[in-house]
Amino acid sequence: MKKLSLLCSVIILMTALSSCLESKDTSSADVIVPVVVDYNMSYGSYLSAFYYGPVVPDNINVLNDYATGDCAIAKITIDLNKQNPSAYYITGSNVMLEKIETTTPHYDLQPDDTAGYSFPALSVDFFSMSFSPYYLGKFFVSVSDSIASKQAVEYDLTYKQMPDEDGIFDFYLKGKVIGISGKKEYITQYHAFDFTDIIMAAGKDTVITYGQEQEQRWRYLKFRLKYFGGTGDDLQFRNVGVGIDTIACNLDN
Repeated sequence: MKKLSLLCSVIILMTALSSCLESKDTSSADVIVPVVVDYNMSYGSYLSAFYYGPVVPDNINVLNDYATGDCAIAKITIDLNKQNPSAYYITGSNVMLEKIETTTPHYDLQPDDTAGYSFPALSVDFFSMSFSPYYLGKFFVSVSDSIASKQAVEYDLTYKQMPDEDGIFDFYLKGKVIGISGKKEYITQYHAFDFTDIIMAAGKDTVITYGQEQEQRWRYLKFRLKYFGGTGDDLQFRNVGVGIDTIACNLDN
């Protein structure tokens, strides 16, 4: 079942890339995408890259400092001439990784209490502004802040113990600044959140059919992600995106 889903990802990617590359008269393309490091018995460590499917670096040494479950932003060159037609993965060249922080949400009696975490983010967006990749229980967003070069923002993600009447959980993203103050700069950084524990504990089960007979079991969670942000007197929790999103874990992988 896993091979089928991986193969579908590869076919979709190769078709999209071929269409795109034909117009540019080239056989390769550079992509930037959040990834989760994973492992497969057939081909070892690889990068789970959402709609790009599984990507195996042609230089596996780039994963030496990474463990299964680590998150990163990856720049990958995908060359159609270097692909193995019979493989269930994409071969990635010139892979460059930047490890990103992963935060695990936790239950709080007052999840919207900003005591100790009152630094307002300028904005929090899905990775591509319209959606956010998620896989292996990880969810990615970009966060924009105004801080000094020797400062960093530490984030906390809390949630209410029970969902609302529609089964939707509310998550609250709050930050605090650490480091030495100075001239502020505008920065945008990527963050990953690991929803695995709460999905397994409070998610709902469903079955997705691939093709005519292949089925996979998934457990999913509906949620709203809110962040504390704004400027001046307009500080409040704001919704990320349209307000309601879904994240899932594959129970058969």
